[in-house]
Amino acid sequence: MEDPLSGLTPLELSSEELLLVRLASALTAEEESPLPVLETHPAAERLEASARSLVGRGLADPRTYRPHREILRRVLVVAQPDARVVLLAVGSGQAERQLDVYERARVFVSYQRHGDRHRFGPPLEFVDLYDEIAAHFVPRRSTGDFIRLDFDAAEYFVFSTAARTLALGQVRGKAPRLEREPPITTVNDTSLDGAVLMPGKKARFVPGGGTDGAASIPVPSEAQWLAALERLAGRGVLHGQEGGYQLRPFLHDLAIGLVQRTRYVLTRFDYGEGDWLVRDVILVPVPGSLFLLHPTHDQGLRIRELDADGLTKALHAATETLSSGETQS
Repeated sequence: MEDPLSGLTPLELSSEELLLVRLASALTAEEESPLPVLETHPAAERLEASARSLVGRGLADPRTYRPHREILRRVLVVAQPDARVVLLAVGSGQAERQLDVYERARVFVSYQRHGDRHRFGPPLEFVDLYDEIAAHFVPRRSTGDFIRLDFDAAEYFVFSTAARTLALGQVRGKAPRLEREPPITTVNDTSLDGAVLMPGKKARFVPGGGTDGAASIPVPSEAQWLAALERLAGRGVLHGQEGGYQLRPFLHDLAIGLVQRTRYVLTRFDYGEGDWLVRDVILVPVPGSLFLLHPTHDQGLRIRELDADGLTKALHAATETLSSGETQS
């Protein structure tokens, strides 16, 4: 049987047990904590029942009823965090949390609540957190030219339209083609948004990292659409075909991946006295490769294919604890 106090296994507490733990150490919850407001005057019999429960589980001293230090350590991190790191898997209009941890003094603890049960993960150091995040991704291992694309807003709209046209064409067995006239419908791309902020909370995104929260790509005019088509054709992204344009074959896996595959949004919130400091990266795995997406402040998009070193740099840039006064460039 695993030792619940080893520091290597998750700990699960009932709401009543958690109340006793917090009262025993006066652990109030900060605004950023997911823990409820501390109840200050519970009935004595409730506390006695919780104490007996913790003692019976080997989680508290049988003489003093004081909860074990390992419990206090984990609850403290979640109750009074310095930061939070969230990894979301976004696809088909849904988002699922793959990882959600709180940090205090460079110690990371995951937290989940299901009704009356509160689950605290084992304390992790940064290297452990990094390994857990990196396990979701396989960067490109082959050599050769890596894809690097920079789109302005109109080019981004064209590329997104080409990607959706390609995906739809594959399903219907048709040869996809972009016409010289722009489509009527708007191209939405909400999966480029980072993790959702608390209502009313201001956030300051680090220069060079973070989205502006835009949920759709601006629709270009006919002149902008045609100019973007010609620019992308000149850069080898598109090629002319029967009076229209097609996406180059070497970009097909990327395009279909952007439309049909799961995206991962990795976001770190650093809690300050004023605004939050937010860093995020968006990663799209496709067969045999991995792409980093960076929405730009002018509603464009930057795409970089990653090798192992590129993945390491991207994950560190998004999740590494910043020193006092440091900013991410």
